Amino acid sequence: MSDPNAGRLEITCPCCEAKIIVDRTTGTILRHDAKADPKGSGSISDIMQGLAAKKASSEQLFQREMDSMKDRDRLLDEKLQEAVKRAKEMKDEKLIRPIDLE
Repeated sequence: MSDPNAGRLEITCPCCEAKIIVDRTTGTILRHDAKADPKGSGSISDIMQGLAAKKASSEQLFQREMDSMKDRDRLLDEKLQEAVKRAKEMKDEKLIRPIDLE
């Protein structure tokens, strides 16, 4: 029988000591187990502050990604227009096929 973990690679992060399981063939992360907090769960106010900070960072990340998507559309449109312009310019040129060079 084959080992079910044969295609997986287990890595321990040197910074946070989290365990990361990666698929060897694709390189995708299959599982991420963060190291347990040694202090315990903390007080309710600490937990709420942590959640508020995570929410704020998530909203900032979302906004940054939305801005990049708007900019991405503009950049893709510019690239398309440039490619169309080059194609029209090349239309008049006679293309040399590799077989013609022999």
